[in-house]
Amino acid sequence: MTFASRPSASAVSAPELFRLFAAARRSVDREAGFLDSFRDKAVPNPHGPVLPVDRRPFRPTRHDVLRAGEIEQMAWRALLLHFGDMAEMQVLSHGGRMPYRQPGVSYAVHELRHRGRVVGMWDEGADRPMFQLRAAYIEPLVLRRIINAVQLLGGPGILRPLHVVDRWTGGWPQDVALYRPERCATYRRDRDGSYRVYTRPLTAAELALVLECAAPEVRKYLAVRRKRLERMYDTAGRS
Repeated sequence: MTFASRPSASAVSAPELFRLFAAARRSVDREAGFLDSFRDKAVPNPHGPVLPVDRRPFRPTRHDVLRAGEIEQMAWRALLLHFGDMAEMQVLSHGGRMPYRQPGVSYAVHELRHRGRVVGMWDEGADRPMFQLRAAYIEPLVLRRIINAVQLLGGPGILRPLHVVDRWTGGWPQDVALYRPERCATYRRDRDGSYRVYTRPLTAAELALVLECAAPEVRKYLAVRRKRLERMYDTAGRS
């Protein structure tokens, strides 16, 4: 009469188990360190107090509509200079012909989920417009470049905030704390691991500098994606 041998108490040895645990712990620590590095540069509390009701939502003023063409031309030039060969762009208010829309330019990077808007406003009496970059589905290194660039530029926030209404529901978006122009830049992490970031209002020159700092990282992610696709096609062709 034979008996089945006793199963092993553990499929993984103790040293291997400790090694895996240490690797997982290091990964968690790296992510925590990455997020902590922005605490002083971005908003300390993403769920902080909401701005007064009379300051939201943002709607273009008559002066914004009159200067919409100039706003969109300046935003277009900055995006075209640094993102032009990587993204598809579209004006938002068509030079003020759609007065209920914020003047600005939207863009979507080819082959990546990265997309965003550069919206602008021109207060009456001001000699130049201000712009805000709102980007979504961006990778961690792109986020790092944007926040570091705005942090290095310094400068105070502007009194008049740039707010938007959720285009799908018509209500106030849940991530209301992101629309904080008194901060250098605010960000949050989405459930899929990507990030979204909103900068403080920037001059045209500051906007161009921020885009110039972010563009190299976006190109790297594009190159990596294309390389992966080439390998997939080569593997499929051999099989």
